[in-house]
Amino acid sequence: LSFPNWYIEQVLDEEQSDLTRTLSTLRKDYKTMDAALKRIQGKSKQAGQQFLFESFPRWYIGWLLVQTKFDETQCWKALQKSQKTLELLRNMERDADQSLLQWLFEQGGCQVRGRDTEGRPVIWLRKFDDQGKISFPYTEHLLHVVWVTTWVMRAMKPDLVDRGLLVVLSIRDLSLQSINPVLEGKLAGMMSSLFPVSNPGGKNCIYYRNSLVNQKQEQIVDRFLARSPDGASFFHLVTSDGQDILDLLQDPRDVPSTFFESGKAVSFDMATYGNYQELINRAGFHRIELEDLWFPGSQRSSKRVERPEYVRKASTEYMEPEIQFEIKNSICSETLIRCKSRSVGRM
Repeated sequence: LSFPNWYIEQVLDEEQSDLTRTLSTLRKDYKTMDAALKRIQGKSKQAGQQFLFESFPRWYIGWLLVQTKFDETQCWKALQKSQKTLELLRNMERDADQSLLQWLFEQGGCQVRGRDTEGRPVIWLRKFDDQGKISFPYTEHLLHVVWVTTWVMRAMKPDLVDRGLLVVLSIRDLSLQSINPVLEGKLAGMMSSLFPVSNPGGKNCIYYRNSLVNQKQEQIVDRFLARSPDGASFFHLVTSDGQDILDLLQDPRDVPSTFFESGKAVSFDMATYGNYQELINRAGFHRIELEDLWFPGSQRSSKRVERPEYVRKASTEYMEPEIQFEIKNSICSETLIRCKSRSVGRM
């Protein structure tokens, strides 16, 4: 079990930087966390869903407990919702348009390329040139982005899982008119349901090209600095200088050409998209379990346990009401300054 750095800093602030009181509070919270974790494990046994409890690392459940203010019931429901979301993805891939999925991969709007200086894999995101092809209920787009995210997690070294990912979102070609709030909300809802603790230990960046930012660009930045229900910002670092992005990478040559003209063209290989043809052939998410994301390369046997029927419900909308999530704009008075990134902290 461990505490995220943001929580340690919060306690330190509450205790007015008194290290003795801070350590005392953290020790007490650690005991609370450990006891809650054991009760959640008891809930999983009682519900016949111990496989679900075993699908997540203990530190991740601990961070979720911190996020929920040690509410074990809310934490357990979040773990169940993650499994339900995986089942929704299986339903979606069954009905997805295979040619549209292939086209989305060819666009290179969401791809894995390179690592940052801390060893994190890098996901590059940008606006798709949809040409009218992306429409409600956005099944293929959702599948594509979630697939790339889950692929990079499955490909990580086990000892790097708690370092998270570096996510770089380019808004340089966005306008307020080109932002689709319905798609944005569905994607945020699916990601926050599948990953109740968002990118733990990772870093998220917004990249825009111009050093001089007008009011419209500031509004766009504000939108992507929207807050999740626990108060955490989806994107912490805002940068207008392409060099800032390059400095984060182990090898600047890994930058995709979709971000910098001198970068590499999209590659249809395992490093970029994984075995994405399985997704196109409607057998991708059907072969993935939650533990594959948090224990990459694991041969654990819990995935062989039969899953409860309740998580196999089909959904024509692909988003149950409890999984839907509406992004709320936050009012940021200093959106164009660098925000301090929160990194992993262990006790």
